[in-house]
Amino acid sequence: MQLKKKANLQRTLATATCSLIATTMQLDAQAKGEKWEVNATGFFYQEVDRISVYEEILSVKKELGENEYLSLKRTLDIMTGASPTGEAEPQASATFTSPSGSSLSTASGESPLGEFQDIRTAYNLSWQKPLTKMLNSTWTVNYSYEYDYSATGLSGLLSKDLEGRRTTINYGVSGSFDRIKPTNGVPIGGTATTNLTRYRADNKFTLDLLLGITRVLNRRALGTLTYMRGTSSGYLNDPYKVYSLLNSDNLTPSGTTYFEHRPSLRRTNSVHTRVIRNRSEKSSMGDVVDFSYRYYWDSWDVKSHTAELRYRQNMKKSKEDEHVIYHLRLYRQFEADFYRYGVPATQLIPEYVSADYRLSSLATATVGIGWGQKYFKDLQVNVRGEFMYQWYIASELNALQAVSVQGSLYYQF
Repeated sequence: MQLKKKANLQRTLATATCSLIATTMQLDAQAKGEKWEVNATGFFYQEVDRISVYEEILSVKKELGENEYLSLKRTLDIMTGASPTGEAEPQASATFTSPSGSSLSTASGESPLGEFQDIRTAYNLSWQKPLTKMLNSTWTVNYSYEYDYSATGLSGLLSKDLEGRRTTINYGVSGSFDRIKPTNGVPIGGTATTNLTRYRADNKFTLDLLLGITRVLNRRALGTLTYMRGTSSGYLNDPYKVYSLLNSDNLTPSGTTYFEHRPSLRRTNSVHTRVIRNRSEKSSMGDVVDFSYRYYWDSWDVKSHTAELRYRQNMKKSKEDEHVIYHLRLYRQFEADFYRYGVPATQLIPEYVSADYRLSSLATATVGIGWGQKYFKDLQVNVRGEFMYQWYIASELNALQAVSVQGSLYYQF
């Protein structure tokens, strides 16, 4: 559902570009006779008192010719739990009907949560083909569906090598068409939740453009710089989110709620830089330091900073068949210009209002550790675990804690 939508073409394209050199190195290291790659991954994510996600990913890659590959990936997500609806905290325990139609009870001093259960299936077909000796292309088709949401996307990435392959210029474009079909129909943004006027479905369109450069800095270091610009238009509301009119204290709800209303156009920008450095063999057995920073801003006045650090420690000298990866991620977001905890009943209601915590001012810290081991030269086993803590700067919500565990098997033949 749109509430916890994980398929994101913009992120997919950005990640693919920023990791381009790492993928190239992996392919070059494979033996000529290895024609197939199979990767199976299981992922579990649990928020305290909120959302649980179980995910299965199966991907297969086939070598068609020299540097030409065809890849197919299937993702299955099972999501259950509850998420804040945006309604203000009640003064006393109360029972209310969520926008999705379920009846929920909320204790005094707790933000109302909307329960949900959803299954999402996604498919990704990618074709990587060299066009010339120095120009490579990647074409991708995406499709995902849930009972109340579907998305179809196309993307293309061109990579041009320069200066004896020390520099690569990346040009990318992706587009998506999303169909929103919420439970009980699409509500009209900004209307009272008692208004039963609905229409069956609505659409959203997204276009993303990418320009990046990957550069070999020296024998042990690699750097990337990527700029992305995107435009989304159409139905950009979350049909399951509401906001409250507030009493004279501007804190407690008056009992009247409205569906959120966001602008129908959003322009996004981001700059992403990444440096990967292989340390000296003598002092660290070829350990790898991977640092990245991303700055994001958009027409809704949302701004964010993301800093991420990974350190890969190889466990055996002269071999890289066992390693440990340490991970740290820090995120800081500033709220949208129309974000409100609620609207005082004595004031005129603005044209655009949302109490969705995902548009609020917040900060997140994530720490994790992973382990990997290669067996029989063909089988790679990886596991990792992470802990996330998220707190809200200008919201009444309690801090969010979450843990995740992932395991994967990679086999090539």
